[in-house]
Amino acid sequence: MQILRETDFPSVNDLYRSLKAEPMDFSEEQEKVREILESVKKEGDRALIRFIKEFEGLDLSPERLKVSSEEFQSCEEKVSRDFASAVKFIIKNVTTFHKKQTVESFFCDTEEGARIGQVVKPIDRVGVYIPGGRASYPSTAIMAIVPARVAGVHEICVCTPADRRG
Repeated sequence: MQILRETDFPSVNDLYRSLKAEPMDFSEEQEKVREILESVKKEGDRALIRFIKEFEGLDLSPERLKVSSEEFQSCEEKVSRDFASAVKFIIKNVTTFHKKQTVESFFCDTEEGARIGQVVKPIDRVGVYIPGGRASYPSTAIMAIVPARVAGVHEICVCTPADRRG
């Protein structure tokens, strides 16, 4: 292990150059991702199920791609009241914060008589990916979903990888 000292580098640029790694080539990965996206565009859920089996080792049916109302209900029953209260408290605070960030539409007239301004309009839908696998990340869900709700997004689709039980 090498210990770096401030005196070893006369400038920040010298430090940056000493730490800079060679550029990596991701062309093979980019091509694979392009192929996956094209397959999903063409085949929809069939391709998605095939890739889940290939990458995750899970054999899911199309019905298992979406969480059912019964599964939501079952999860709500398993969560402690303390945890549910904490999540509601966090959501309230995150909502309060993001409401302060909202930007509104405005219009004004210039001295020359031109009308100028901006229109702020939320997009209709967003997709939110919540990483998963060995752990769950409710904080990531909150920090991605709440701002979209505050912004007025009408449809929010949340995706997360299945666990070993599907």
